[in-house]
Amino acid sequence: DVPFLPGATDCVEQGIFSSLQPQNIRLVRAVVREASTELKGARYNLLFDPQTAGGLLVSIPKRAAKAYVKDLHDAGYTEAAVVGEVQKGTRGKGPECIKIIS
Repeated sequence: DVPFLPGATDCVEQGIFSSLQPQNIRLVRAVVREASTELKGARYNLLFDPQTAGGLLVSIPKRAAKAYVKDLHDAGYTEAAVVGEVQKGTRGKGPECIKIIS
């Protein structure tokens, strides 16, 4: 599952969003949901929170992901997980997209 900080879903369910979240939600067309049905509502909206563009979300080559997550776990970051992958767009059918796999 996509890990979220404690209290994050509670805030979104109460209508408390970052000031940039509405601008980021425009990117919804670039996200392909192949995740469990529990990734809806507040949890789905959190994927577009601008704070995840920093240290909470990183993009690395797929071949390095398993070792990177293991290193993070060994360093005490036990919530670290692979949550998606960037896929190439089909020529003429749109841009690259993020596929949520967790």
